[in-house]
Amino acid sequence: MGSRTGCYATDLHDMKKFLLTIIGLCALSPSAMAQDEAPKHLRFFPIGGLPIWKETLKKGVREGDPHLPGSVPPKVSMVSGGKVVPLDLMLKVFTPLQTLAPSTKGLTLKDGLAPESPNWLRQAKPTAPLSLGVLLPNAADKLWFKPRMLMLDDDASSFPAGKIRFVNVSDKVVYIRIGGERGRAFGVAPGKASKPRPVKIGSNSLKTIYRNGKGEDVTIWKNAIKVAANQRVQCFFCNTNAGKGKKSVEFHFLPEALPRLPKAPK
Repeated sequence: MGSRTGCYATDLHDMKKFLLTIIGLCALSPSAMAQDEAPKHLRFFPIGGLPIWKETLKKGVREGDPHLPGSVPPKVSMVSGGKVVPLDLMLKVFTPLQTLAPSTKGLTLKDGLAPESPNWLRQAKPTAPLSLGVLLPNAADKLWFKPRMLMLDDDASSFPAGKIRFVNVSDKVVYIRIGGERGRAFGVAPGKASKPRPVKIGSNSLKTIYRNGKGEDVTIWKNAIKVAANQRVQCFFCNTNAGKGKKSVEFHFLPEALPRLPKAPK
């Protein structure tokens, strides 16, 4: 009987420790858990057709007319930890690196620079250490009042140096061939990004096309891309505002070194 009593006492002691551990874990507040979460870093890349340039002759001097409302991205800000951070959005230019505070529940962009500004875009919080938000205008009217965004993992493990990635936000399937005629062609559907593919240091020949409504191949871009050591290449396809009879898809590429992330506070 004595040995059994000792066994039961040990079991009860272990169970008590287990229950206290569970209670302690459950007692962790959301704010305490958020402090343990690593911050998320991201950049934005607004892309779309440039507004058609118009000018007026005033007293013998040609002056550019103001852009029509919605033809370019507005002044926006990002919500981070209860604060708003201004974003300088310029077409076809990466924004500086931004950091989402760990306590931020989702990604919210404001149409304006004040906390009370209306929401411009809302999306789930990115999960990668570094992400790229590709911003583009509304598909129906090609204006920036109700934008869309394609969020991509952009950290070193997802997109390392020595690779090239193609992001297609046009309304056409694009076809790509790397390395001349010996290279194997592949397609990227609208709203999708290719898997990063290897490129060599130096010159890499590249040809990109799409098929028009008549089933004819239209060359978007054919040339060579130079890649330096420790670089990767971001490539984008988007619709143009060129009008009928002209190419409806344009191509942009940006070789870059991997962005340096801020050091986590100790």
